Amino acid sequence: MLPLIMWLALAAVPQSGQGFLNRDFTDVVKTEFFTAFRLAEVRRRFSGEFEHVVLEPAAPLREHVRMMIRLNGEGETRIIDVTIDRGFIDGETSTAARDFVRRFLSAGIPKGDDPAIDTLVKELSGGPIEKGSRAYEVFAGRQETITVGGKRTRLTLSNGGQGAARLLRLSLHRAPANPG
Repeated sequence: MLPLIMWLALAAVPQSGQGFLNRDFTDVVKTEFFTAFRLAEVRRRFSGEFEHVVLEPAAPLREHVRMMIRLNGEGETRIIDVTIDRGFIDGETSTAARDFVRRFLSAGIPKGDDPAIDTLVKELSGGPIEKGSRAYEVFAGRQETITVGGKRTRLTLSNGGQGAARLLRLSLHRAPANPG
C-alpha cells in the first residue's frame, strides 16, 4: 500500500514539460534535475548581452561535469552548455554519466520535441550498446558531432580535446523559427 501512495504522490507532482530554455533561471534551478544533482552556482559574469552562470554538481560528479547557462537581461535561460569528461563517460562511472545526460535531456528538452532526442534518451536508459543512433554514437565517442533540432529546442553534441582532456559537450539552444 505504501508504494502505491508514494507513486500517487509522485504522479501528482506537476511536470511542466517546458524544458529549461526561455524560462526564468530562478525557476529552472528549482527543478528536480538541478536539486537531485545539487547543481550549485560557482561563478557569474557578464559579457555582452548575456549573463554567464557556471554551475557544478555535488561530489563525486563535480570533478567531471560543468554547466554554463547564459541568461538574457530578464534572467531567462537562453543557452545551456554542459561539458563532461570523456573518462567519466567511458570509464567505470559510465552508468552515472549516462544517468546524468539522460536526466538532463529528459528535463531540459520539452517532451516529444524531437524524435532523435527521444531515441537517445531511450538508448541511455540501458547499458552501453554496440551501435546506436547517430546521437548515441557521438555520446559514446565514436562520432565527433551532431546537431538535432526539434520544434523548440536544438541540441548539439560534440567531442573535443585530446587524450585525458577529451570532453563531450552538450549545448541546448532555441530552435530556429520555422519560416513556413
